[in-house]
Amino acid sequence: MRRECHTSFAQRVWHAPAHVSNPLLSDFFEVARRGLDHALVLLF
Repeated sequence: MRRECHTSFAQRVWHAPAHVSNPLLSDFFEVARRGLDHALVLLF
């Protein structure tokens, strides 16, 4: 249950950079997304 909640949240974060027009901000989202991915793998 908890993992599904995190998965749906992660999917929203995953698709967020596609809507960002600023390349610098998009790069930041990409780095944050990878960091979050590693954190979720370590935590769960």
